[in-house]
Amino acid sequence: MKRLATTRTLLAHLLFWGVLLSLGVIILTLTVLEGTSTIEQWNAWMRSNQAALLVWRLPLYATTVYGWYRMRLSLIKRGFTPCQQKRLLYAEVAAIGVLAMLELLTFRMN
Repeated sequence: MKRLATTRTLLAHLLFWGVLLSLGVIILTLTVLEGTSTIEQWNAWMRSNQAALLVWRLPLYATTVYGWYRMRLSLIKRGFTPCQQKRLLYAEVAAIGVLAMLELLTFRMN
């Protein structure tokens, strides 16, 4: 029982700091947008901070994958029909494809 409480505390901290970091990034983005007057300046700022933004996105992706994995385990415990398994697999492949395309577009633009 102690391990479950520790895990929940850790997840609560991760969620809290993830939300706090996301709000910080949103505030930073709005501040930068206010300070830049053109799209070119915005693109230059994005290029200069590409590594920092990638470092922010990777834990976000990892947290999303972990949450998806836990949800998938709970769905498996309930029982699946073959049709439901196929639809879930399609959703997983589509989500991974969209994220991969977004990352490739990000690196292509910079």
